[in-house]
Amino acid sequence: MQGLGLCGEPLVSGITSNLGGMSVSSYAVNYAASMDQSSAGPGATDMTNHVVSVAKECPNTVFVLGGYSQGASVTATLGSGGTIPENLAPARRMDPSTP
Repeated sequence: MQGLGLCGEPLVSGITSNLGGMSVSSYAVNYAASMDQSSAGPGATDMTNHVVSVAKECPNTVFVLGGYSQGASVTATLGSGGTIPENLAPARRMDPSTP
């Protein structure tokens, strides 16, 4: 499935509706999902490149990164590999049920 997927669309919709009047955009990470999760690395590279590019253009941007299933593996790989500059990764919460 291309695009934001079955879980991504409601996530973006929920964020948008809770931030009335603020600008919200989304980005569908480019990677070829596979049963063995082997494309998480290339997906994390694409996500990293996008985040760094946006941050350079708009340094006050706040990012919410999310994913489900292999998308979660992509996001976890991004957050654990030191690929995002420290100033862009001040907080990381892998389980939304924990504070």
